[in-house]
Amino acid sequence: MKQSAIWKNIRLFSWRSVFFRYLFSLMFIILLIFVPYTMIIYYVSDDMLASEISAQSSSNALKSKMIFDLLNSSFANHYALAADSTDAAAFLSAEERGIPAAETLSVQNLLRSIKRSDESVEEIMVYSTINKNFITTDRIAAYDGSEPETWINTYRASKLPFLMFPRKLHSDSFDSIFTVQELYDKAGRTIGIFCIQSRYRDFEEMVRQSFGEDPDRIFIVSDLGLILYSNEYSRINTLMFEDPDIYSAFLSAKETEGSTLFWGDSIISVAKSGDSDLILMSFTSRAKILGGYHWLNFLMGIGSMLVLLVAMISALFIAVNHYRSVSSVLRAIQDTEDPDALGKSRLRSEFFYIIHSVASSANKNQELDGELAETIRRLKHAQFCELQAQINPHFVFNTLQLINLSILRETHADTPATRLISLFSQLLHSAYDTDNVIVTVEEEIQNLRTFTEIQSIRYKGRLKTDFQIDEACLSYCTLKLMLQPFAENCMVHGFCSDGREWRLRMTCILQNGNLIFTISDNGCGIPPDQLREIRQKLKSPNIAGQNIGISNVNQRLFLLFGTRSSVQVDSKPGEGTSITIRHPARKDHPMDRVNNRLTGTHPL
Repeated sequence: MKQSAIWKNIRLFSWRSVFFRYLFSLMFIILLIFVPYTMIIYYVSDDMLASEISAQSSSNALKSKMIFDLLNSSFANHYALAADSTDAAAFLSAEERGIPAAETLSVQNLLRSIKRSDESVEEIMVYSTINKNFITTDRIAAYDGSEPETWINTYRASKLPFLMFPRKLHSDSFDSIFTVQELYDKAGRTIGIFCIQSRYRDFEEMVRQSFGEDPDRIFIVSDLGLILYSNEYSRINTLMFEDPDIYSAFLSAKETEGSTLFWGDSIISVAKSGDSDLILMSFTSRAKILGGYHWLNFLMGIGSMLVLLVAMISALFIAVNHYRSVSSVLRAIQDTEDPDALGKSRLRSEFFYIIHSVASSANKNQELDGELAETIRRLKHAQFCELQAQINPHFVFNTLQLINLSILRETHADTPATRLISLFSQLLHSAYDTDNVIVTVEEEIQNLRTFTEIQSIRYKGRLKTDFQIDEACLSYCTLKLMLQPFAENCMVHGFCSDGREWRLRMTCILQNGNLIFTISDNGCGIPPDQLREIRQKLKSPNIAGQNIGISNVNQRLFLLFGTRSSVQVDSKPGEGTSITIRHPARKDHPMDRVNNRLTGTHPL
């Protein structure tokens, strides 16, 4: 066929032309080969750069650790002198009324000697946890709680075997850092603590000298997350978890030893002090380190553009050659039919025109029937999801966990409030999982138990529940959150405020191939007129207005099980209310049967 005929057909069908399907498909195939190859080269080079950066950062971190441990080794030497002193052991283990004076003066002289040997030390202290007396280089006194001894108060509050913390003692900035470690007797029992007060500026200078270049952010952190040093001054003496971003990096750094951690857009060099359980974290911008390698990214960009250009030219050449066969078919049809027919089909592609020239009306009807069935299936599925979504609570689990942690920090113990939050979080987790609208009877009963426990705490034990569940029912499938709306109605509308004990009874049995759930209470009952209204509501497809919860459950049961499911409400004023829910017992997933029912492949 002449070349002009090919381009004529392409112009006629415009962007719907099969030619463009050929063109884009071939270009995609070519790109599928070239692009991964280019990406592999890029990532290999990037990985090599990252490895080099990692090695350099690890080297810096290890150098920092050596300087870091040098300071800790000084404290360890001083601590060893006090721990090995028999006079110190005698002072620490003595009873309150039997403190030996000679040993006490000997311990004080030892502390003075240690202080003279180390210029960075401001003060050295020893405190006995047995007789509550302490010795410093300047004084010997009994601790009665009124002394402004920061190091003793902090230790008594934390009870940790080792801790470090900065303090502002003589100015508005941090000027001292305390290092505290427990002292033990030969049996391994804690008999006191050893504390060194050092100049904070010496600590800062040590950190600065450990880096050849200043990182973007530096943190010296205790094992518990207390920030002892940071080049962001406002962060000193705060806790890492106050900033979720760096706290996540801190948790990862705790699992890293003397190496590099890639975190977001930063590279973190990590060093640990084995003697003091401290962690050094230095954040450096990845872009800052990789700044000298922009030329490589430029070359990769140029290469990608060349790959794209080659792919387009190759795809165009191959598509034109493949389109010749399509043009030949079109010409044959034009020769045997109305020459203007092709011109009337501008909104159709060539294949569409060819197929509809030979297809029968039966095929068209079959296509329409298939589209209608698919539309009905999607509408039914959307209706089911909408009904389920109406009772899904939209709360944020992280907020509940934060409230729970805040209460625990204030009370230092579990309380009814923390229990309520935990139970409510469990119930929300089940309700929010809209992907699994079907659960086992065992899971549904557990959801109801969680709900009733919340209500029992709310009503201060006035509510008593009785669960009688046949174990044969537990493995069958049922509708999630089906029982909770009925139990809630019993509590909100059924129970009277006459002071008597409220009882809620839940049973489940397997009978004649059906699961039968019964929820009953000893409340005030439902008036006859209102009972008739509720029963009428259960027959209506409209779930708006009052009793939306039970109507919602009834509609979802109907979508799953059809007319073989039912919800029955019985009540006698002054005696209580009973709700009976019935649906077929199935161990396979009912949603599969719903899909079959909607497509007409198998009846439910």
